[in-house]
Amino acid sequence: MAGLYLAYLLAREGVEVEVYEKEKRGEAARRTLIVTDKLAEILEFDVSGAVLNKINRYEILSDGQQTTINLNSPDLVIERKELLEILARQAEAAGARIFWGNEVVGIKKIDKRNNSSLVANKPPKTDSYHKEIEAGENKTNGKKGKSNKAEDAELFSLRIREVESGNERVIERPVVVLAGGVNWLPSTNGQRKLAVVQARVTFPDGGLSSQAEKKLDLRETKDLRQRTCRVWLDTNRGRYFFWLIPESSEVAAIGLIDERMGRAAELLRSFLEEKKLKPVEIQAALVPEYRGDSIRVDGNGFRLFRGVPSNGASGLYAVGDAAAQVKMTTVGGVVAGLRGAKVVAEAILNRNNYRRALCELYHELNLHYLLRRSLNRFRNEDYARVLARLEQDEELRRILGQRSRDELSRFILKLALKRPWLAALGIKSLLRSFLP
Repeated sequence: MAGLYLAYLLAREGVEVEVYEKEKRGEAARRTLIVTDKLAEILEFDVSGAVLNKINRYEILSDGQQTTINLNSPDLVIERKELLEILARQAEAAGARIFWGNEVVGIKKIDKRNNSSLVANKPPKTDSYHKEIEAGENKTNGKKGKSNKAEDAELFSLRIREVESGNERVIERPVVVLAGGVNWLPSTNGQRKLAVVQARVTFPDGGLSSQAEKKLDLRETKDLRQRTCRVWLDTNRGRYFFWLIPESSEVAAIGLIDERMGRAAELLRSFLEEKKLKPVEIQAALVPEYRGDSIRVDGNGFRLFRGVPSNGASGLYAVGDAAAQVKMTTVGGVVAGLRGAKVVAEAILNRNNYRRALCELYHELNLHYLLRRSLNRFRNEDYARVLARLEQDEELRRILGQRSRDELSRFILKLALKRPWLAALGIKSLLRSFLP
């Protein structure tokens, strides 16, 4: 998504943009996502065609306790495949060229001043100059109409493979943006990937049976059911959470996050059996784990510092999942990736200080990362204690409903000052996270 949005931002300003997409048009995997209303705020065009539902109510459950957060601005339930198509159409309308069914399988940095080079190839090579980078969702290559000394001094050679025929060709570009998703993340610094697995389920006869209704606490009307997202926190089943995202009053996506895909699939299977629900479709993906550190491509200085190139406003960039731009509290990266795309666009168009421009985004992501470290040390009794106090604290629930989780930095201090007990619990858990 971030790559296509970046293509749109650059192309509308007259930049020659090429996008290399491994999949054929219309073959992107379907996946139900939930995002804040910041999506509509960032994008400058209508995405209603990708919106399945709107959520204005969250129910959070753990260890026999539960509370409800009512949102001032509704979250959007979107279909990933449809949003990708909207972004692709906007990019093409702005002038970007998208090469469907073409995969970037190798990148070589050519420095004309000292003839040094670094290659990223698929499959991996044995020498230290070759690292495995698999093609993912899309790669965006922006070529500015004019050049400067930095661009004249170096180029990037890209090896492109046509997926259907296997034919390869080589192109050279002064600016390359990695936007191919989690598969472009280097593994040399221990970068980890998380598994997201969810099942689309149909409620029998437009609702749930009384037995399943009791299990899921879904006694409300169809309208209320459609507007309510549920989150289950159970540390006996993992460090993250289960969710139920309604696409309508008849269909919902139930899923979870885990460190391993096989375990995630097994946990989901047992959860569905417990709730007596049968999946009609399984959706799965890998997402990056943002860890607040630099992403190194190799040990020879060629690196992306949190997705930032070391050579300033020209060269190699990364956005979205390829830069691990994910808020770790909810493991959501759509809005963060789009924000990252805007920063890259500004860097390419205006040659501003890329690292400085990214500070705001990474300040936000770092807060989410620290909060996730704290939450990972929570036990069920900790969650139950928080939910019990939340249920008794109408003002705190109102504050949480007014604020977007994509703007944690704007209210976390106020929250800590208003409710010191919450800050104390978080700090205690955070300190535990640094212990072996």
